[in-house]
Amino acid sequence: LGGNYVTLCPDHASRSGADFDLAGDGEKKIADLLENLWGMKPSFMPDADNLDSCPYPAYGLISHPVQVPLRTSRGCPFDCTYCASRLLNPRFLRRNYGEVFMEILYWHRHLGVQNFSLYDDAFLVNPEEMAIPLLREIIRHDLPCQFHCPNGLHLRAVTDEIATLMFKAGFKTIRFGFETTDMTRQKETGGKATNSDLQKAIGCLKKAGYRGQDIGTYLLCGMPSQSAQEVRESILFVKSCGARPILAEYSPIPGTALWDEAVKVS
Repeated sequence: LGGNYVTLCPDHASRSGADFDLAGDGEKKIADLLENLWGMKPSFMPDADNLDSCPYPAYGLISHPVQVPLRTSRGCPFDCTYCASRLLNPRFLRRNYGEVFMEILYWHRHLGVQNFSLYDDAFLVNPEEMAIPLLREIIRHDLPCQFHCPNGLHLRAVTDEIATLMFKAGFKTIRFGFETTDMTRQKETGGKATNSDLQKAIGCLKKAGYRGQDIGTYLLCGMPSQSAQEVRESILFVKSCGARPILAEYSPIPGTALWDEAVKVS
């Protein structure tokens, strides 16, 4: 048994009945387990500190995949009180943008994939390292592809340049993490974005060609001590800015800063 569940809830997972519980990154631990059980040694092991050393996933085993997920980084430089990203990946690691583009090109040419999903926690962070050069490369090659960001992008990083590049590169499904309009809660949960950040980002995106219904904005509901009125005001504010509010239910996660507070009010 492994993955996020074992990593975040090890005590609970230990009572699951599984023979082995593997918390954290599984690549090295699975290799060690196979060696201990059957003396099998892998012929290749990627460098844990270098995401570009990892081989491509085996998407070729899927018959005519409609879309494939991409990973440009692992972890997040932010430390929001409701999020488990730092618990799952203590370090923020990033691939080389050129390697990411070559992977896009590979799946497009070999499997005919035209839709790619980015589940990164921080694709737009320090955009000169990844987002800007990658978007320019996609545009330069005029790929007939579309890109989707369901995990949420950082509002504060959006500029006229980035919004224009995203639009020209074919970024269709765009989602942003905003969470709430309550300024006190914004600061207490990590200070990731402010109301003015949202207004500025939406202005840039609309100027680039996006419609209001294209700009999905996540709002958390059900956080400890959060009122229904706060959620309602957040919805109305997002709509007044010309974007589309999307409610996301808060889930208390053991180990996060909000966990103890969530337990108290449960």
